[in-house]
Amino acid sequence: TKLNGVKYHWNTADYPDQEFTDREQVGFVAQELLEIMPEVVSQGRDGYYSVDYGKLTPLLVEAVKQLSAQVEQQDSKIGELKSALAEMRLILQNNNLNIRSEETSTHAEK
Repeated sequence: TKLNGVKYHWNTADYPDQEFTDREQVGFVAQELLEIMPEVVSQGRDGYYSVDYGKLTPLLVEAVKQLSAQVEQQDSKIGELKSALAEMRLILQNNNLNIRSEETSTHAEK
């Protein structure tokens, strides 16, 4: 399941008593977030959902740590693969030199 950030405007016309700002907002759809991280979503007496963004911070920090660890592992594996590739290229290069040397020796003998 993906976490999707959204931009939105409050419905100020239908809810003038809420004193919503008319500026563009950023956040998450609470109902979508409820499926992924229910601990950061609550439902008020009015039935509306809200997101406690402060609770998201430690969860997102841990997700970044996990991704960083994956990147480090992949970097290490890439380094290993590059070394193996360089070694294989050297072997091929040496084999090609040996083949050429044999071909030269064979032609010289004739």
